[in-house]
Amino acid sequence: MKLGVIGSPIDHSKSPVMHHAAYRALGLRWSYEPHEVTTESFERFMSGLRGQWRGVSVTAPLKEQARAWARELDENARLTGAANTVLVQSRRAFNTDVTGIVAAFRLVGLTESRTAGIVGGGATAMSALVALHRMGATGVEVRARNLEKLEPMTRLAHELGVALRPGNLDTPIGGVDAVVSTLPAGARVIPQISDPAAILDADYARGYSRYELDHEDRVISGLEMLAAQALAQVRIFVGGDPERALPNEGVVWRAMRSAVGVE
Repeated sequence: MKLGVIGSPIDHSKSPVMHHAAYRALGLRWSYEPHEVTTESFERFMSGLRGQWRGVSVTAPLKEQARAWARELDENARLTGAANTVLVQSRRAFNTDVTGIVAAFRLVGLTESRTAGIVGGGATAMSALVALHRMGATGVEVRARNLEKLEPMTRLAHELGVALRPGNLDTPIGGVDAVVSTLPAGARVIPQISDPAAILDADYARGYSRYELDHEDRVISGLEMLAAQALAQVRIFVGGDPERALPNEGVVWRAMRSAVGVE
């Protein structure tokens, strides 16, 4: 069985080591390799997947294209407009980032959040909005570099019944429970965040969080989100359902976390 992760750039992806660890733990001789695929080459690549191809994980900048390519969407992909997991033959698409965000907060004991914050306005921010809504948030502070690009998030918030309060990156965030930061490593400005219950810094590529100096005991590594969403992907690739537990899932989960240095 063949699997892979697609995107551009793709060399930094930690998905192969996690998925290889999962399939070894499951006793499956499946391959999972990275493939450099751009927006221009996406359709050609997908049309060439035949035979033993089971599915692909999808990263930037292809998540919106993957959603459009699919014939069937899970609710998370429908709401966010993006898919990060595709079953090739059935053309079913899923967004497991939502699951990963909720699970990451659960690991530190935060299962509910009435008020929340999001830093950034891209695809991961859309997933964060759905995840925070699932945790009970009715009001969300959003900080972004370009407020004009928040229209899709504004429409999604309206559909979910969430009050969205946008501001620039230099506008502080205060009085919230959970915060998800989706800013890339190159961002030069981050908002001041006052007394949150927990912050999930989705940018795991830096190796440390930009928020640790002020909130070290409350910061959740982006690797936690990455591992949790990857577990949901493995469930999809093995059983076709992100909610169906794997055989010996505890062993699989520990192997995946260990593969990316999360203990």
